[in-house]
This record gives sequence, C-alpha cells and structure tokens, in this order.
Amino acid sequence: MFSTTPQVTAVVVSYNTRELTIRAVASLEEQRGVDVAAVVVDNGSADGSVEALRARFPQIQVIEVGENLGFGRANNLGALHATTPYLLFLNSDAWFSDQDGLAALVEAADRDELCAAVGPRVESEDGSLQWSARRAPTIARELCTRTELWRLLPQAWRSGWLLGPQFAHDRRQTVDWVIGACMLVRTEWFHGVSGFDPAIFLYGEELDLCLRMRRSGGRIWFDPAASVIHVGGASGEGTSARKVGRVVSGERIALARDRGEAYAWAFSLARAIAATVEGTLFGIAGALRGGSYRRVRAREAVHVAGSSFRELLRPALRAGAAR
Repeated sequence: MFSTTPQVTAVVVSYNTRELTIRAVASLEEQRGVDVAAVVVDNGSADGSVEALRARFPQIQVIEVGENLGFGRANNLGALHATTPYLLFLNSDAWFSDQDGLAALVEAADRDELCAAVGPRVESEDGSLQWSARRAPTIARELCTRTELWRLLPQAWRSGWLLGPQFAHDRRQTVDWVIGACMLVRTEWFHGVSGFDPAIFLYGEELDLCLRMRRSGGRIWFDPAASVIHVGGASGEGTSARKVGRVVSGERIALARDRGEAYAWAFSLARAIAATVEGTLFGIAGALRGGSYRRVRAREAVHVAGSSFRELLRPALRAGAAR
C-alpha cells in the first residue's frame, strides 16, 4: 500500500502508455515490507493517462508536464518531490514480479553503506532474460562483442569482464551500471551528482548516472533477489534507426564525461568499424543460412555503424554550421 510516511519514493515517467503505467503503479501499490510513495510524471500523453491514473490511484502524485521532456529530465522533476532515503526509478512498461521485490532491493542496498544504486533481475513477459547487469563500454569490449571475438576468451573472462549476455544474472555482484527499467538509488547519491543529465533525451542516461556515482565513490549493485518484468520500447522508437542513434549518442556523452572527449571519439571509431564487421558477418550468415536473428542483428549493426560514423562527424558538422 502507498504510505504517507514512505521509505521509498517511486518515480514513473509516462508517455502514451496508459494501461502499462496503471500496471506499473498497481505493482508498486501491492509491494509489502516497505512503505512507498509514487510520483508519476506525464510527458504530455494524449491517451487519457493523467485522468485514468488520478481516478485509479487518488493517493499518488501525478505531474502533468504538457510536453515530452525526455526520460532523464522527467525523472529529475519527479525526484524533486522526494524526501525519502531512496528513490526508485521504474519504467512505465515495467512491474515487479512479486510483492516482495521492492523490499528485496532496499535490503540489498542497506547491506552496503556505499551502495549508490541497485538493480534487479529483469525479464521479458515470456520469461526470457534481459541483460540488465553491465560493464561500462570500452574499446576492447566493443571490439570483442561485436566481432564475436569474445568466444575466444576463457569462460571466467566472459562473465566477469564482459557481463551483459555472457553473465548468467544468477548472483549478486557489483557492476558498472544497471539498466534504468528499474533502479533503486540512494537519494543523497542521486542529488549529489545532480541527477540525470538533461542533455540525454532518451537512452544512455542510466549509464551516465551510474558512472558519475561510481566516480564519486559509490558502488552499483546487481541483485537477482528482486525481479521485474519489462516490456521494453513501449514509449520509444522500437528497433528503429532513430532509437539506435539516441543510444549511440547517449553513450558517447557518458563516455566523454567519464573518460574525456578523445576517448569518446576513439570509441565511436572502434564501434563504427566493429559494427561494420558485425553487419557484414551476420548479413552473409543470414543470406546463406537464414534466420530472423541473423537478419535483425545485421540490420541493427548497420544502424549502429551509421550512427557511430555520424557521431565522428558531428564536431565537424557543428563547426561548419557555426561559420
């Protein structure tokens, strides 16, 4: 049940996902073992989300923005209304698998006084695993994963150095970042690094936030004791080139802040080359052997390569536009 004296303030950003948002908030209302308040920030939905939420959950706060602020800015706005020790950022298309998930996250965070954030195990509706425990992008990791060179690494390296799809997601451990579908953050750490970067409209903002909190001395935990179901892409651009472009741009911004512009440029170059190789390999494999996975991966790789090359050219394009 929602509480007037909460330990956790849950922030949900809604954008034309009325039924999913209702499901996400209902999941919060059902949590037990921890007192929670909910703030929904509506980014100008045109599907009746605001009216439906206020009618169904009169005890929560619904903030009407009137425009699409993007994910990070909207979450920052919701976080301003929190006076609790913890903030929970929950996507509108995500919900807890059971009634003890939020309490498990709080317990996981309480174990470590330097815990800045903790993420749960994330699954799709069909029960398949989503890779929510991540290492920060690096040139070496990008080359290894996109060109399939990771298969030559010892198993221990695959799960420890790479994480992502090479990690079974079956044990608690520190990671570089967790995906923003569901993330419990200590409020003091969140405000200590000034929250999400408003320059990142959508995708990459949780990577940037986690890296900044880590640089400030915080630890990021993954704990599968809690789990959530995540639809994914419900209010975004699906698997479109536009979505890929935003992911590439957001990650470049995060890396530039964490490691400097020179490294971010070199990473974009390595990603462009590796994605070109990936697209070629899977394109040929798809033509010879068929399979939707190969064709989808080839298409996505082409989008990544194109977006990465555009990131490389962006400084020159900006300089040209300024003349």
